[in-house]
Amino acid sequence: MKTYLMLVVLVIAGLLNQSYAQSPDEIVVQKKGLGFAYYLDGREISKNELLYVLESDPAAERIIKKSHRNIFPGKVLRYAGAASLGLAVGTYVTGGSPSWAAAGIGAALVVVSLPFTGAVLKREQQAIYAYNGTVRYASKPKVDMTLGYEQHGATLKISF
Repeated sequence: MKTYLMLVVLVIAGLLNQSYAQSPDEIVVQKKGLGFAYYLDGREISKNELLYVLESDPAAERIIKKSHRNIFPGKVLRYAGAASLGLAVGTYVTGGSPSWAAAGIGAALVVVSLPFTGAVLKREQQAIYAYNGTVRYASKPKVDMTLGYEQHGATLKISF
C-alpha cells in the first residue's frame, strides 16, 4: 500500500513539474554561431518576429525601445569603420598604396561601435527575461503540495 502511495505522489509531482517547466509562449534563446537564435513554441523566429512578440508586453516594450536608441549609432560607426578598413585593405591587395591612417581610423570606429552593439544585445536579453517572467507568472497557478505523516498514516495535501 505504501509503495502505491509513493508511486502516485511521484507521478503527480512529475506531472506538475513537467507541465510547469516551460510555458508554451516562452521565448527560448540559444547561442548559434556568432549570434543567437530565438525560439517560440519550438519554432525558430526571426529578429523582426521577436521584436513584434516583445512589443505585446508593456515591460518588454519599454526595454526594447531603450535598445533602439543604440542601434543607429552602432550601425553607423560599424559600417563607416568597416568601409574605411575594407578600402585600405582592398587597395593593398590590388597592389596600390593604402592609407594606413584611414585603416587605423576604420578599425577604431569598429571598436567604438562594440559597446553600442553590446548594449542592444543586453537590453534584448532583459526584454526577453521580462516577457518570459510575465508569461510564466500569468499562466502558472500557485500549487502547494505537502507530504506528511499523521496519526493514521502518510498524507498528501495539494492546494490550488
